[in-house]
Amino acid sequence: MTEQSTPTRRGFLAAVGASALAGCSGLDGSRDGSETTVSMYHLRDVTEDGESDPIVVESVPVPIEQSLLDERLRRVSALLQRVPTPLDRERIPNGVIRERLLRAADDASTSSQRARSARTRLSALQALSRARERARYAAAGWAYVAENRRVSALRSARRRAVDDARALRSTLAYRGDDPIRAALVYARLERNLDVALDDSTLHVNESSPLLTVAAWGEHAETARALADDTRYLHDQYTDSLSGDAPDVEDTLAAAAETLATRLRDRRAELPPEPTESGDGLGGRLRYRLRDDAESSVQRVSEPDGPARAVVAAVAAISNFEAYDQVRTRLAEDGADAYRIADASEVRERRARALRAIRRALDESPRPALVRPALADAAMAVSLADESLARHSGDVRASRLDDPVRRYVAAAARARNAPAACRAVIEAVGA
Repeated sequence: MTEQSTPTRRGFLAAVGASALAGCSGLDGSRDGSETTVSMYHLRDVTEDGESDPIVVESVPVPIEQSLLDERLRRVSALLQRVPTPLDRERIPNGVIRERLLRAADDASTSSQRARSARTRLSALQALSRARERARYAAAGWAYVAENRRVSALRSARRRAVDDARALRSTLAYRGDDPIRAALVYARLERNLDVALDDSTLHVNESSPLLTVAAWGEHAETARALADDTRYLHDQYTDSLSGDAPDVEDTLAAAAETLATRLRDRRAELPPEPTESGDGLGGRLRYRLRDDAESSVQRVSEPDGPARAVVAAVAAISNFEAYDQVRTRLAEDGADAYRIADASEVRERRARALRAIRRALDESPRPALVRPALADAAMAVSLADESLARHSGDVRASRLDDPVRRYVAAAARARNAPAACRAVIEAVGA
């Protein structure tokens, strides 16, 4: 679990350099006019051997100690040790219930392994939080059998964690020697606390009392992990500040309002979508980018905190610019502007997205500020890779529209991220 400023990816050079190996079946379509097909054989290296790991992942400008990660890992191990494997068939005769508990334990082990190989300390901490949640699910389910564990005790445990999160939220002081760094740290704290305090996910509707207890065990661990991790990040950050670090809440709030006003104005200027906007790859791409641009305004104008608004503005501005560029190209080149005809073109779309993401991280004046938006773009590439992996043999080109759309959108957003980063820095006055 190491921290890297510029993550690498084994498949990046392969994606860029291997396009000469790509090919297709029926490049010009068959004589009866049937649709072009693409051979998935020539895209197999994109979908195998962990190639869909994102090339940029989330981080936070706070020193996260290895000792904390080790402590979190010990918590996962301790929870898993409470679950005997194989589970006693006599004590849990229902095979479906046994499978649910074992799957949760397996999820916890998998997340722990991901934490060990994570490229940033924050992503390792997030993976371990997920591991804790799933391990607690399995442990609480078994405790129902072995210790007569009941929901009331787990609800009380969650309530204590939520009370801790609420107390931290009420005393959160926005201080910092650098308002951009402060925005990044407090955005993470705001997010964690909002999730911890959110009761909308607490609907447990299990037919089995054992699974109900297991679900409440997971809820309790989620709240505790969020409260503990947020407290740790907060303390680590404040300990790193100088004694006279100023209050930056007003600075962040003013920047958030400025950015929100600009984005609301841009939303008001969006042209109406053509009636055929959902037709074809180009139309769906334009429609989705427009929808993303519109929805991203709310994350800036109606945030849960000023820091999250400032950080979210980078992605929002990038979304608007990406939409404008795609719309312009479609107007100039027509509906076929983004259509693909063979595997080499799919590969090239992917390679462009990866290059754009890496270049944006290098070219942004504050890489840490642009990283959250680029992590989202990198995840879109990973999801596209996973979508490709579901196909085999020769497939119709139109069946690859979804991954191609994700590649194109990720590239467009990444190309505009450095300029968006500069706009946010200007608004903050940093």
